[in-house]
Amino acid sequence: TEIYTLSLHDALPISGLGHKGRVEHAQGNGRFRPIGSREDGHSSVLPERHRAGRKCPTAGDHPTPYWSQRSYVGDFIYWRWYAWEWKEEWNRYTDGLLAAYESNESWKNHEDDLAMFLGRCRRRNIRLVVVVFPMLRLQDRSRDATTKVAQFFESKGVDVINLADRLPKGVPVSELVANSTDDHPSAKFHEYVAELISGTLRRPADAPK
Repeated sequence: TEIYTLSLHDALPISGLGHKGRVEHAQGNGRFRPIGSREDGHSSVLPERHRAGRKCPTAGDHPTPYWSQRSYVGDFIYWRWYAWEWKEEWNRYTDGLLAAYESNESWKNHEDDLAMFLGRCRRRNIRLVVVVFPMLRLQDRSRDATTKVAQFFESKGVDVINLADRLPKGVPVSELVANSTDDHPSAKFHEYVAELISGTLRRPADAPK
């Protein structure tokens, strides 16, 4: 089984934010990395209002301080400071991601990347199941983007689990995300998604969708 993940944050920069519409497979780890990204971490295609300001730090280029690594209390304090300190930049980054889906040129480039990804799976006889995650705290704003991705794969006959339409009913967003400062899906939500994937894989690939 080969599993690849392309999220709004990972997939869009491949082309939707101006990375020349090409991806390169990194041998051995099953990840795709963008080609042609600017060294400062911003895309030259993003509107200037989305590119201005500091680059948002990530875990890779902004390691946590020693005192937060050695103390639960320190870690708690550090990540709440981090969320406050970088809020404006993350909001600008999110605006840029979603704006890219509104650009016909950016979306066409992104479609090319998705088609390349699909073609690689089919050449290797890999059964592809696409899981589309919305931005859990911005479900309405990210719906156009998730719908475009879902419809692309559905039009190619691929099994798609569009979570924008299949979120667990009656569960507050606070239980879908990791915590108040981390909007990644929670462990509980991942369990729910795993059941959806399992159910899809148990169904024959040629079964009516």
